[in-house]
Amino acid sequence: MRTPERVLIWLVLSLVLLASYGPLVQAPYVWDDIPLVLNNTMTGDWSNLPRFFQIDLWQSSGESDVESGYYRPLVLMSFALDRSLFGDWAGGAHLHSLAWHLACVVCLWLLLRRWVSELAAWLGAGLFALHPVQSEAVSWVAARNDLMVTVFALAALLLLGTEKPKLPALLGGGGLMLCALLSKESGVLIPVFLVALMLAEHRRLPSPRVLLAAFLPLAIWAALRFSANIRGSSIPDADQFPLLLSNLPAILGHYSLKLLWPAPLNVGVSMEYLDSHRAWGLIPLLIGLGVALWRGKWLAACGILIAGLSLAPAVLAVGVRGQLGERYLYFPLVGVALALAACLPKNLPKSALLFGGLPLLAAHLLLVPQRSLDWRGEDALWSAAVAADPNGFALASLGHIANRQGETERSAALFRGALEAEPAYQSACTHAVKIGLRTGRLDLAAQGAEVVGRRCAPTSEILGLVGLARLQTGDLEGSRRALALWDGGLDARMPLVAGTIAKMDGDQIAYDLQRAQVPDPLSFDAQVEQLLLLSGAWPQDEP
Repeated sequence: MRTPERVLIWLVLSLVLLASYGPLVQAPYVWDDIPLVLNNTMTGDWSNLPRFFQIDLWQSSGESDVESGYYRPLVLMSFALDRSLFGDWAGGAHLHSLAWHLACVVCLWLLLRRWVSELAAWLGAGLFALHPVQSEAVSWVAARNDLMVTVFALAALLLLGTEKPKLPALLGGGGLMLCALLSKESGVLIPVFLVALMLAEHRRLPSPRVLLAAFLPLAIWAALRFSANIRGSSIPDADQFPLLLSNLPAILGHYSLKLLWPAPLNVGVSMEYLDSHRAWGLIPLLIGLGVALWRGKWLAACGILIAGLSLAPAVLAVGVRGQLGERYLYFPLVGVALALAACLPKNLPKSALLFGGLPLLAAHLLLVPQRSLDWRGEDALWSAAVAADPNGFALASLGHIANRQGETERSAALFRGALEAEPAYQSACTHAVKIGLRTGRLDLAAQGAEVVGRRCAPTSEILGLVGLARLQTGDLEGSRRALALWDGGLDARMPLVAGTIAKMDGDQIAYDLQRAQVPDPLSFDAQVEQLLLLSGAWPQDEP
C-alpha cells in the first residue's frame, strides 16, 4: 500500500473518531469523574506530585475512608494535566482521553503490521478503533486508566518483541512497562503476553536480557506499591466467589454477545440482574475460538490468550462490585483484533478493506454519536440505562442522582422501584426510607417503609428506620412489629423506637433500660417526646 493511501486511511479514521466523540466536548464530568477529577483534592497542584506515588487512587478524591486497592499514580498525573490545561472544562479532558484512544490504535496497527499483511492489520486496528463497545472507556474520563495501560503495553511490546532488541529498546520497553503498571494493575500481564508473542512468532522464549527488561519493572512497581501500603483489590471474598462462579457462563456470554451485537450500550448492567440466558452467548464464542485457531494457528492462539487473560481481572471485579462495565472489553479487544487479523489470508484484495470496514464504520456511526449524547450528564446517562434495562441497580443509581439534584419525590420513587425489582436491590433499602425522613416528607417515608418491610432483610438498621418511620406517621402497630423483630443489634434508631413504645405503654423499667444504653440520655428524652407528639400517642399514665 502506498504512503498517500495510508495517510488517507488515517485521516478518515481520525475524522470519524473525532466526529463521533465530538459531542463529548459539551459533556460534563459524570459519575466517578466528579470525585476523581473535578473535586480531586490533590491534582490541582503539581507540588503534590510526589504524593501521587504514595496513596491509593481514591484517597486523592477526598473520600479518605475509601480503600480501593488501586495504585495508579500516572492516572493521577493525567488528571493533574487536565486541571492544568483545561481547568474545570470537562470537554478538554474528553479530548485528552480520545487522544489516548488514537494512540492505542496507532500502536496496535504497528504491532499487527509485524505479523500479518497490511490490509489485515488495517482491519484488525479498525475493529479495535471503531467497535461501539469501546465508547465507555473513551467517553468516561475516570476510565482513562484502561486507555493508558493499553497504550503503554502495546508500545512496550513493540520495543521488546523484536528478535534482538538493542539496549535503547530494552530500556525504553522496560520504562513503558513500568508506566503501564503505574496506570493500571492489569499491566502485570504484559510479560506473559510478551512470552506468548515471542513463542508464536519465533518459536522460542525471549532472551535473558528481554526477560530482565520485562520483569524488573514488576519488582520496582511492587516495591512502590508496598511502600505506599496499598492493599489488594477486586478479589471476591468467600461469599462473593460462589455467586461469581454460578454467574460466570452468563457473564462470559454477555461479553461475547456485546462483541457481536453491541446494542444497547448500557452502564447499568449488573450481575445480580443478568439474564441466565446470556450464557447462550458462549456458543458463538466457542465457534469463533475454533475458527480462529483453525485459521490463525499460533498467532490467533496468542490473541485469544491476550483477550482471555486481560478480561480475567475484570471478571473478578464484577464478582466484587457486580457491574459489568463495557470498558472491561477495551484491552481484550487487542487480542480479538490480533486473532481476527491472523485468520485473514495474506493475499487479501484491497476491496476487502472496503467490504470489511464499511459494516464497522456503519455500526460505529449509528451507535457511538448517539451514545456520546447520553454522557451529556449523569441524569441522561442513567436514564438511558434504566430505559435499556430497568433493573434494581440502574433504578437505584438514578435514584441517587435524582436525590443529589433535590428531586426528592422522584428519588424516593426510584428507590422503591429498585426494591420492587426481582430480586430486590438490597442497597436501596435504607435510602427508600431515609430520603423521606431526612426531608420531612413523612408520606414518602411511610411509602418507603411499606416496601422495605416486604422486600428487605430485617437488619437492625432496616428495622430502626422502618420503626422510626412508622412511629412518625402514627402507625403504632407497624412500629411494634419492627420492634418485635429486633434482635438487640446495634443501631442508633432502635433504642428510640423501643423507648418510645415503652413510654406509650407506661413501662418505665423498659424505658430506663433503653435510656441507659445511649450516650446522651437528655437528648434521648427529648427525641422520645418528639416522637410521641408525631405519633399522636401519649404514655398511658399521663392525662
